[in-house]
Amino acid sequence: MSNETEEATQAAKKAEEEKTLNQEEPTLEDEKADDKQEVDNKTLLAQKIRYREKLEKSEVENKELKAELASSQKVEDKEKPSMSEADWKEKVDFILANPKLSTEAVNHISIVAKGSGRSLSDAAEDKDVVKYLEYRSQQVEADKDPLDSTSRISVSEKHDLKKLSTDEIKKIYPELVKEILSKKSNQA
Repeated sequence: MSNETEEATQAAKKAEEEKTLNQEEPTLEDEKADDKQEVDNKTLLAQKIRYREKLEKSEVENKELKAELASSQKVEDKEKPSMSEADWKEKVDFILANPKLSTEAVNHISIVAKGSGRSLSDAAEDKDVVKYLEYRSQQVEADKDPLDSTSRISVSEKHDLKKLSTDEIKKIYPELVKEILSKKSNQA
């Protein structure tokens, strides 16, 4: 922007010098052009001043924000309080006393205990915690076995394939195929 204003002012000066050298009377058109050039120069100068003010304000604000960010990072950099030795000992003892509990269950119990200010064993005996753990165990069991036993199809009524070895299944394979095909033809 500053180059444009300088060029504009230099162009105006050159125009004025040429007029004085030529010693001609300025015409109405020349005066209008000069007036317009002065207005353009004034508006450009005003814009330049406004933009500089905005820039200075932005720089001050930027410095303030950087200082605020640096102070907040110092607070975050402080070490989080880790579990005390007594808390670790209590958790390990609880896990050893309750080996059937899953890691998820132990974590849930420790969160409840910490939130309520009770020991792990007291939190584990809470009615709501017991209900939640039963609910979660049912969900885990349901996820493990997605098919109902009623939806499973037995391949052979004569042979229990689970108890047979691979070699035994290979021996009775033709018989199994005939049995399956006969079931299919009876269903159709």
